[in-house]
Parts: sequence; C-alpha cells; structure tokens
Amino acid sequence: MDKELQDRITAILSEKKELSDELLYEIVDQTLQKSTQNASDKLQALLTQREKLELEIRQQTQQLQETRQEAFSFLEAALRNRFADIDSHYMKRLTQLKLESIDILDLLTEIIESAFISALENGENIEASFKEITRDLTFKTLRDGYLSLDRARHVITT
Repeated sequence: MDKELQDRITAILSEKKELSDELLYEIVDQTLQKSTQNASDKLQALLTQREKLELEIRQQTQQLQETRQEAFSFLEAALRNRFADIDSHYMKRLTQLKLESIDILDLLTEIIESAFISALENGENIEASFKEITRDLTFKTLRDGYLSLDRARHVITT
C-alpha cells in the first residue's frame, strides 16, 4: 500500500473520536479501491486480451478445418480421377482419415455441450435428458462414420 493512501487513512482516523459502521465501511472501501486499482486495471486488460485471443483462435481453427476439408475434397476427386475403380476399402480409409483430421469429434463435443445447456435451461428431467442426448449422439456418430476400435473409443470418450 502506498504512503499517500496510508497518510490519508491516518488523517481520516485522527479526526474521528469513535468508530462507526459507516466509518469502517468508508475506510475499507477507500483502501481497497486505491490499493487494488492498478491490479484491477491490469486484470481487465488481460481479460480483454484473452477474449481477443480466444476469438482469433476460434477463427484460425475454423480456417484450418476448412482448409483440411478442401484438401480432402481435392484428394478424393484426384483419387477418383486417377483410379476410376477405386476399392471401397480405400474410400472407407480415406473417410476415416478425413474424420480424424477435420475434428468431427470436436464438433460433436460442441453439439453435446449445447444440448446439455438447453436441457439445463429448460429444467426438465435433466438426468434423463443427458442420458438420451448422449445415447442418441453416440449412436448417430458411430453409425455415420467408418467404425474402427480407435474411432469408437474416441467417440465414447468424447
């Protein structure tokens, strides 16, 4: 605490004959405001920087996902052009690699979080809603993609 604030509090106290709730509140309020102002300002600046960084991270992540999606679309088209009778095994493998690379499961996590928040906000049988949401999304995710042991584990973990 700086010397100026200490002198100010000492001056206020020297003028008073007895302590009251109002005086105590005033002293505590002034002391906290003055002594924490710099730290509060720095914290606010950091929070603003964090928000900007989070926004930039989301934008870069989206751009990365779109670039990966374009790359896989190109690869699939190139493979189909070069090998007209491409084996379904390779197409399934390409689809699996695509799912792993473009973070479809991260999207699933966001969908689940959104569904859970909606269930909480609606306040309806939350436990049953969570079980139903989790079960339905897990079955749909497993059914929609190429199923491998690693993918199933990743879906269930997510």
